[in-house]
Amino acid sequence: MWADVSGRRIQRNYGTLTNCVIAGNRAGGVYSGYPVIENCTIADNLGHGVSCVAPVLVNSIVYFNDATNLDVRQEETVTYCNIQGGWPGEGNIDADPLFVAPGQWSEDAVWIPGDYHLKSQGWSWDVWQGLWSWDDQTSPCIDAGDPNWPLGDEPACEAGDPLAERAAVNTRINIGAYGGTEQSSLAPHGAP
Repeated sequence: MWADVSGRRIQRNYGTLTNCVIAGNRAGGVYSGYPVIENCTIADNLGHGVSCVAPVLVNSIVYFNDATNLDVRQEETVTYCNIQGGWPGEGNIDADPLFVAPGQWSEDAVWIPGDYHLKSQGWSWDVWQGLWSWDDQTSPCIDAGDPNWPLGDEPACEAGDPLAERAAVNTRINIGAYGGTEQSSLAPHGAP
């Protein structure tokens, strides 16, 4: 398997995770030698978020994990990600991702699932109601992914689109599990 990240081909032997939410695991998020992780959200796990030899992460969120969010042992490629505690690499940020409703562990150590869509004053997908709604804040992960990455199925919000009432024209993929999907949160009008 080959991963092509910013024009650099890297051989990987352990598979690719794309558009995944990995949350609420007792032993941590991702433990594998050389994974390619694209547009994933790895959050609220007990243990490390990602503990690997040399991962490739792009357009992903690794936040609110119990131990170190990113634990690597060799050269890695991490770009356009939101990593709690920060991480060197092009386009990386360290900011609360503002999930709609993060999952949580109860006092009885039972996992209560959440909603890992990104909050937006434009539009965000409400997983429980199955419709678009808006929030009082906008996630810094919206329109913050690799500018060379295709939008995929993210709503365009061009003139005539019913979502264009609150959202700006979509030009850049989101960071996180819903980036590139039909349920990707949208930046509000006037967002930077």
